[in-house]
This record gives sequence, structure tokens and C-alpha cells, in this order.
Amino acid sequence: MNTSSASNAINTPRPGTDGKSSDYTYYYGAKSRLGRQDFYAKTTAAAPYVGALLIAVMMFLPMSDTGNYIRLAIAGGLFLFKIFSGGSIPDKLMKIYIMMGVSVLLAVVSVYLTEGGLQTGILIHEVQRLMFYMLLLSVVYDYELPFRFIYVLCIVTLLIHLTIQLLQYNGVTAVNDFIREYYLDPASSDTHLMLAEQTGTSFRSGSIYMNPNVYMVIPSTVLGVILQANILKSSVINYLWMFLCLLSLVLTGSRATVIIAAAVVLLYLFINRKSGMLKWVVVGGCALLVIFNYEILMENFRVFHVEDGIESSVEIKLDGLLAYLEYADPAYFLTGSISSRLYIHMDAEWSYIFKFYGILGIVWYVKLLLLILRNRDTVKLMSISTLAVIALIAMTASVVLCMPVFSFFALIAFSRITVKKAESTDTPLTSGALAESVNIIK
Repeated sequence: MNTSSASNAINTPRPGTDGKSSDYTYYYGAKSRLGRQDFYAKTTAAAPYVGALLIAVMMFLPMSDTGNYIRLAIAGGLFLFKIFSGGSIPDKLMKIYIMMGVSVLLAVVSVYLTEGGLQTGILIHEVQRLMFYMLLLSVVYDYELPFRFIYVLCIVTLLIHLTIQLLQYNGVTAVNDFIREYYLDPASSDTHLMLAEQTGTSFRSGSIYMNPNVYMVIPSTVLGVILQANILKSSVINYLWMFLCLLSLVLTGSRATVIIAAAVVLLYLFINRKSGMLKWVVVGGCALLVIFNYEILMENFRVFHVEDGIESSVEIKLDGLLAYLEYADPAYFLTGSISSRLYIHMDAEWSYIFKFYGILGIVWYVKLLLLILRNRDTVKLMSISTLAVIALIAMTASVVLCMPVFSFFALIAFSRITVKKAESTDTPLTSGALAESVNIIK
């Protein structure tokens, strides 16, 4: 037997080992696999935070076709990442998506049979919006984000928009010039932006969205987060944030929204027993501020003209709905008229949904709003107050279904919010003095 040949065979390096022993190769191969697994785990853990920040950026994109295409691209990219990471569309969302698709199909068929043609431009725009809602909802629904992260994100968002509003109120024309140049869709009217160039009771600000009835979603949503934060830990700074939320709403000039939001805050203050004397100091201070400055407030802010405002505002909304009920084909009440050539302006969101998507649209819209309550086990007050405020405001204004603000609203309202301290998920945004103003240990 040739032992020399056998020995040479044993000592011959295996292909790809560069002369290293098999134990060496196995060790470093396993280490490499563990490294890849660790990288994947870190990427998966960071994905909700990166996605949340990208979604937050969406609300600052221009209100134009280009801005909407970018929003669609971001939402589509996040959705594909979710799918390739092994995710899927939850059954609750899939049922809503099916209802959305069916309502669009029924509306198109009904309008075509009734009018013999379609307004394809409106149809394409609405389908594009629904696709965006579906993609974004599918993404944020699986996000699990700590309350502290949401809290800080909301405060930063509020301060940015409120700063823009205050600059507009104080006549800094460069702000409106910038919005007109970079945010306004060239094919759209600047009527709403012109309101932010007025003075006194004619002034109304919608921040970069121009339309105050669209922007109001931002401070209304943030308000629910602040109320929840104060439940977790009563703090003076949280009362400051509440005041700034209401101030931002006052600058929109929307009387109904301010009344609804103020009523929610007052109800919270009287129900919450943790605040003690602090809440009475806040309520008393605000009451005295209004009483002693009522004439000045009347001269400078639209929302304080309640008597001659709400009645006419509600009347306009009702007139639009009654006109639609009178002139639209009765079949549209069930199916909607998303591509109809019948133009009747519907300002309130409930009326808008009814006009475009019919009764079936009302059903999926209600189901969509009820998803807000998925967090009622962790942030109950935030969920209930957000649902109540948005549902009530939708009776008087165009609210959630606007692509720029829907991105922010969906992130806050539909992602899974956790109330616990997890050091491994701390990020630069979730640490610091601002974040510590709310105790998230439960």
C-alpha cells in the first residue's frame, strides 16, 4: 500500500480553502453566516424607523403631480421591501381594499351606463390616490413603534408647521412666495394660499398645504398624542403642546374644528384625575386670557366669529349634498359617481365619499377609521380622541383623504404603538430631553 499517496491526499487543501484546515473553514463560514443574520436582524429592526421617517418626509413634498408620483414611489418601495422580507397584507386591510376596488368598478359601470361616457382624468387621479392609500396602509400597519418615537415626531412636525403659520400671520411674504413657487400645483388655483396673505379675520393658514381644511388633520392628530402623553405622565410641557395644537387650529380659521378640539381637551381635563390643580390653573389661565382679550381676538381671528360662521358653513355643506341628491341619478347613491360629468362641489369628507363611492364607499371609510382603535389596548385615549375628532371634522371639511397629510395620519393612527422602554430600539430621535418629558415605562 502506498502510504505516501494517502498522506498526500489527506493533506491536500480542499478547493476554496486556500490551504486552511476544514475546521478553520467551518468556523469562519459559520461566523460569516451569523454576521449576515445579525445584519439582517438589525436591518429588520431599523426598517420601521427608516420607513417612518421616509413617510414623514412625504408630507413635505410638493402638492403637485410630481410630488404625488414621488409619494407613490416611496410607498411602493416600502411595500416591496415588506413583501421581499416575508410580509403580507393583513386580512382586515385586504377586505377594505376589495371594497375600494368594487366601489370604483361599480361607479365606473354605473356612470358609463347612465351618461354614456367617463371623465377619465378624474378616474385616473382617484385610482392613483387609492393605490397610494393601499400601499401606505399595508406598510404602516405592520410597523411597531414606541410611543416615545411617535411623541417626538409629532412635536417636531407641529413646530415646523406652526412656525410656517406664524410667519404667514406676521406677513412674511417670502414664505408664501416659496410655497407658491415650489409647493403649488401649476394647474391648481392659489385661492387658499391667498387667504394666508390676508389680515384680521380674513386670515386662514393651511401651512404648506394651503387648504386649512386639509392641514387641520396634522394638529388634530398631534393633539391626541399629547393627551395620551399626559396620561402617561402629567407634565407642564404637555399643556404647552396642547396650547400650541389649539393655536395652530385657530390659525386655520376653522371654527368647527377648534370647537371640537377644545371640547375634547376640556373633556379630557375634567376626566383626568392625575393632573390635580395643574389642570385648573391651565383652564383658568386660558379662560382669563380669552375674557380679557376677547375684543382683540374678535378683530384678529376668524374662529371667534362663531355666530355668523358655523351656520353659513354648515349651510354650504348641506346645500352641496342636497343638490347632489336632487340632480344625481339615484343609482349613484349606491354605486357612487367617481367618473361622472356631473359637477357639484362637496366640501365635507363624508359627502365627498358618498358622491364618489356611494354607500359602499361610506362602509369602507368607516372600516378604515375604525382601524384607529387597534391601539386602544396601549394608547386608548389617543385612539379614541383621534377617531372622534377626525370623524366629526369630516362632517364639515375635507380631512384625511389627501395624499400629503394621509401619510402622516396613517403613520400615527394605524401603526402599532407600544408603550414600553426598550433600550435596543432607542434612536437619536427617541432620546434626549424632549423625549424624556413623557414617561413611557409601563
